[in-house]
Amino acid sequence: MRIKKEKKVFLAIVLSFTLISTLFLPLSLANDGNKPPHVDFHWEPTTDIHANELIHFYDDSTDEDGTIIAWEWDFGDDTYAITQNPTHSYSDNGVYEVTLTVIDNNGSTNSTTKQVHIINSPPVADAGPDQIVNNTLVSFDGSGSHDPDGTIVTYKWYFGDGKHGTGVTITHNYSEDGIYDVILNVTDDDGATDEDTCEVTVDTTEPKTNISIDGTKGNDDWYTTNVTITLLPTDATSGVDKTYYMINEGALKIYTSSFVISSEGENTLKFYSIDNAGNVEKTNIRTIKIEKTSPVVNIKKPEKGYLYFFNRQILPTLRDKTIIIGRITVEVNITDTPSGIKDVKFYVDGYMKYNTSKSPYTWNWGMAFGRHTLKVKAIDNAGHNGSKEMEVTIFSILPGRNSLSENYISKEE
Repeated sequence: MRIKKEKKVFLAIVLSFTLISTLFLPLSLANDGNKPPHVDFHWEPTTDIHANELIHFYDDSTDEDGTIIAWEWDFGDDTYAITQNPTHSYSDNGVYEVTLTVIDNNGSTNSTTKQVHIINSPPVADAGPDQIVNNTLVSFDGSGSHDPDGTIVTYKWYFGDGKHGTGVTITHNYSEDGIYDVILNVTDDDGATDEDTCEVTVDTTEPKTNISIDGTKGNDDWYTTNVTITLLPTDATSGVDKTYYMINEGALKIYTSSFVISSEGENTLKFYSIDNAGNVEKTNIRTIKIEKTSPVVNIKKPEKGYLYFFNRQILPTLRDKTIIIGRITVEVNITDTPSGIKDVKFYVDGYMKYNTSKSPYTWNWGMAFGRHTLKVKAIDNAGHNGSKEMEVTIFSILPGRNSLSENYISKEE
């Protein structure tokens, strides 16, 4: 783009040639037979030229009896150029009269004018980025829209729920969660329009995380093996961003895949999810009870290889035999398990004689003669069992004090 100063340069050239012709050339020679130059020009592109689009102007002028030495271009928008083949762009649409004036080496000038049609450049709409929000009130900003050759006069918003509004910036309150295509339509001062779409996800509902527990189940919700935990988060609208979990108040971890809990006892698992809108689920708490070991039973009394007389240990016996004279209180030590002992059963020759669930685990045994197999079985709350048995020879005519029956209660399964 050239300014008016270049027009002055061109006028100075014309005046200089006029002065030289007047002072130094005879009148008969100055104009004798000189023909003015022929003026013509063209431009590219020739059609569909938009505002701010660069135009190349080409001089097609000729001088049959000399040479052209100067050019002045008047682009019709108060700008000028003095090069032979200039470029120019127009800031607004319209019809512009372009005049080319030339001067030859004899000082003769000539000019021609042509019309250049500049069409309107449409505006460019910008509805802003896609949004994921956890609030029904959403703000929109169309200030990124622009018009290359003018101004935008109207901004119309269509919110995707049947409602609409106007303004460069605007807020809209959605009545329910969902994914909405929001359209911004802009119109410039020449009536041209453009539109842009952004996607708005409205999600005010927290995600939900389900759990799958894979392991061998025992009794009373206890697992008898390691368990594999799989968390299954869902979110209907914006989708799940992350899921977190914590075992026994340990470190908070991001869930990526199934994990194993192997610690025996009652494990506390906490977990929750966050969706892409920022909604945070309330913490879920599950107790995972694991019991992998069986109770260990030790018959403390009678001790193998001793003689007992009316519940008192007397002395060791030959050949490691256990001999009991009179009734005896059978005493048992049981190594407890995380789930706890549920039941302790006392058997003689495969028939249950007594059972208890309270410590100390004892049974008063009597009314028996001969050689018998004494067995004690402990069952924990998870369903594991452990047992211990021994061979004894007993001679007792008195019944046991807490025996349910000197006859069998039930045969061992």
